[in-house]
Amino acid sequence: MEKYDWCAHNEVSAAYQLVGQFSLAIEHATIALRQAEQIDNDLLRAQALQRLTVAYYEWDRWSDATNDGEQMIAIAARTSFSQQNHYRWGLLALAVALTRMGRRDRADQIAQQLEDLPIILESQYVGLFRGRLQLARGNFAEAEQIWRDALKVTAGRHSYPALLAELAELGARQDRRDLTDEFGARAVDIGERSGARKPLAQALRARGIVALADRRLADADRDLADALQRFQEFETRWEEARTHYVLASLWRRQDNADAAQRELEGALHLFEQVHAVRDIARAKAALAGGEIRLP
Repeated sequence: MEKYDWCAHNEVSAAYQLVGQFSLAIEHATIALRQAEQIDNDLLRAQALQRLTVAYYEWDRWSDATNDGEQMIAIAARTSFSQQNHYRWGLLALAVALTRMGRRDRADQIAQQLEDLPIILESQYVGLFRGRLQLARGNFAEAEQIWRDALKVTAGRHSYPALLAELAELGARQDRRDLTDEFGARAVDIGERSGARKPLAQALRARGIVALADRRLADADRDLADALQRFQEFETRWEEARTHYVLASLWRRQDNADAAQRELEGALHLFEQVHAVRDIARAKAALAGGEIRLP
């Protein structure tokens, strides 16, 4: 097995991940890992495990992401991989997954490992995930500032559509029209033109949340239904659940309690599958008659 075979599978995995074909991304990263093991190369093994960690994270298979992420940490300790941006990317994906699953102590340990690494010029995708970690912790202002700073970074800009989508949805969730005016239309446009299908779905959901706040219910229904269909196609269970949750708010606005109940039950079922502890609590509270607080 030549090294270029490993490189090909590793890069093909990254390409599939960018366009939301996560099962194929996993397939090629798994082949790359198997080939690295065949030649007993720890650096290539760690790099393949990083691909798997991030791909599983994006696919909302957080248990798989945490398993491969922990293996990545153990193997990378024997290599120079910890000096690379991709290692930071993998660490952050692991920390975000752990935080969403309620394993905050381990997530904080990994975040501290990240801070203990030597300072390097970080790529844009590292900033994307640093912001996601702050968001998972409930630190909205910190997430916004990190993402705004990441927009200025020129390296690793394949994450640009996701960065715009995160900022657009952050604005929608907080009813921050300054953010949605600045990033909402750009996120949809770049998502459409780049082929980054998952960020596009997120940007459409953000636009639907803004329409819901404006009581443009037909527009909200169109965008949220579109986003839901896309997330179902990707089989991203957490993102699908979050969209069901927003749709429940739409139905409540229209005094359709039965439809809202169905959406909340669907959201809760999916949140439980991925062990999203804060979202489970939020969905249960809404099912008990509480306010639907946008996720």
